[in-house]
Amino acid sequence: MKFVFCMWNGFTQGSWNAYYQPEIDKFHPRFFVFFGIWLFVIGFIIHCVSDLHLISYRYNLPDDTYSIPRGHLFQHISCPNYFGECLQWIGYAIAARSFPAIAFAFFIVCNIAPRAASYHEWYKKKFGAQYPNDRMALLPGLW
Repeated sequence: MKFVFCMWNGFTQGSWNAYYQPEIDKFHPRFFVFFGIWLFVIGFIIHCVSDLHLISYRYNLPDDTYSIPRGHLFQHISCPNYFGECLQWIGYAIAARSFPAIAFAFFIVCNIAPRAASYHEWYKKKFGAQYPNDRMALLPGLW
């Protein structure tokens, strides 16, 4: 199913950008392009750093043990890698300002938010009172 989704997404994004995307002219607010790219890059950095952080935890523990990730954005949210990925695709949607890009960002958030909530609940159940009470699932300070 992921393969089909990725193929369809690539086809619709490419088709839109190749055939339907309007020319950038004086009415096109370049602010959205620059802001979207900036948001994408920030999200990419958060995503990569968080994944590397999780990988380093796995290498330092025996196979059957788990520990609470700490440091970086893990101090505030359970799944900063998912937060970064959401920022990436929201940034892409802002920069592209196309229906396929907005739809893709929407579906990414709809897919990742429940997974983040599930991981957050798993952490709370697995570690109990040791797990920080002020840590949110996906959005720092909100949820």
